[in-house]
Amino acid sequence: PYESIAALGVPPEGTQVFAAGARDPLWLEGKDVAGFARVIPRPLDRAMLGLGRSRFETFCAACHGLLGDGVSVPARFMARPPPSLHEQRLRDLAPGDLFQVISRGYGVMPGYAAALSVPERWAIVGYVQALQLSQNARLDELPAELVREFGARVQ
Repeated sequence: PYESIAALGVPPEGTQVFAAGARDPLWLEGKDVAGFARVIPRPLDRAMLGLGRSRFETFCAACHGLLGDGVSVPARFMARPPPSLHEQRLRDLAPGDLFQVISRGYGVMPGYAAALSVPERWAIVGYVQALQLSQNARLDELPAELVREFGARVQ
């Protein structure tokens, strides 16, 4: 018997450590008895956003468009095109609610729980939030350093 999990060494790349917190319903289902997760239940970093972008472009963009605006070739031929993810009603969704939609589907959109791992689905949620911010940010809400950099680039 091992004295600790550390005795096993570093897990292979791409694997997930199953530990005590792994049964967290907010992480696994996007909700618990209190309702939908109001924040992504793990830290959001550049690597997670990169993963979210990759999975979004693979699984979501064909219908929702690369910008999440609902503009895509397949959407033009759908009887009921996908909505823009920038609509206020979708921007107002709790992250856990969006996680559930990705997992289980909604309307004609299929669920992706069988195709995407839990971390991949949360990464998409984080990326969608970043897309929503990027397409709806006001210049006066940005840090002064970014405003100066933007001004220098457009002149």
